[in-house]
Amino acid sequence: MERLDIDTELIIDMYVNQGMSVKKIGKIFDVSTDTISRRLKEKNITIKSKAQASREITEKQVDIEKMVDMYVNQRITSIEIGRKLNVACSTVCKKLNELGVKMRTSTEAQQPRTIELDIVKLEDMYVNQKMGCPEIGKIMGVDPKTILKKLKILGIPRRSKSEAIALAHTQKKKDYSRKNMSVRNIVGRGSSCVEHQHFSGGPNLGNQTPIRKRLGGNSPNPTTI
Repeated sequence: MERLDIDTELIIDMYVNQGMSVKKIGKIFDVSTDTISRRLKEKNITIKSKAQASREITEKQVDIEKMVDMYVNQRITSIEIGRKLNVACSTVCKKLNELGVKMRTSTEAQQPRTIELDIVKLEDMYVNQKMGCPEIGKIMGVDPKTILKKLKILGIPRRSKSEAIALAHTQKKKDYSRKNMSVRNIVGRGSSCVEHQHFSGGPNLGNQTPIRKRLGGNSPNPTTI
């Protein structure tokens, strides 16, 4: 015999507004999925297919604020945003339209987007901290190719292949040493032993003219490019 104490309006809210599945609602009320489906159909609520229900759950989990920032401020395409957020391009377009975001025309979409980076930080990471372009790109949220282009604009010489390999090898040794390092107190002296490693290879990047001087006269904002 079917339970009569189930709140149908609550079932509708859970299914339509909260995006719960029929199976999940059935478990909450401790009834079969057929019972939940029947109650919904009685109120003319269409039962979604598994694919549709899964898609709607994914849409609800999308970071809307991040999506808008990527499209409006970073000028990333809807296709690229979909890949980064692991949703369909149509989902991105649908959400942006719902929020009233003006979609770019095909002509506007083809125009290259300007990416501003903190050039002082960029130079410090590449020249002083000896970081590679992929690592810098991850920190600054851009492609390694973009980092290379910016370095070229700034007149910072690129490392040779052999120098990059040597640097990567040194970095691996540092990472390994850091993972296995333990605090060692020297008996009688009360001090700790700290090992420092320095990379001596690569072009002479430390004696370059500071970026502020190189670009300060021509750039409206000498700290970004």
